[in-house]
Amino acid sequence: MEFTTAPEFSLVLVNPELKLRITAGAGGGSVDTGTGKITANPSGTPEEAYAAVLADAAELTVNPERVAALLAGMSSLDVDYEAVLNGAVRTRISGIPPAAPEEDAGAETGSPAGAGEMLPTGLTIWLDDYYRPVRLEIAGRARGITSSITAVTTGWGVPL
Repeated sequence: MEFTTAPEFSLVLVNPELKLRITAGAGGGSVDTGTGKITANPSGTPEEAYAAVLADAAELTVNPERVAALLAGMSSLDVDYEAVLNGAVRTRISGIPPAAPEEDAGAETGSPAGAGEMLPTGLTIWLDDYYRPVRLEIAGRARGITSSITAVTTGWGVPL
């Protein structure tokens, strides 16, 4: 994955084995699975809506503004400076969200849930010695469907 935060956020995630390329950022998003680029559009065709979900999930894991918004939305945060992840001591930040209603707005309206409609149920961020995120775990519910995202970041500073 390569991403930039200035002058505006952009992201390119590539998995050659899966023939997958996801882009996200201020200019929009897209997904290419080797059969052509599909523009991310939550209100579009089923393929475009799915591309929007994938692009949004990829951006959510690395865009500092999106991660900060997730942290700000937690009712409390627990920080453990001695947590162990894969045999290494890491800083772990765990967020507890405020109590949520039984159903979210997307489920009631039948509309696709955007980032604002996702109800987080848990957040854990693991940081390395330089406070760079090495693992991000997000659990949540959108349109009545429980899901989770786990992003593992390695090779900080190593070009693709």
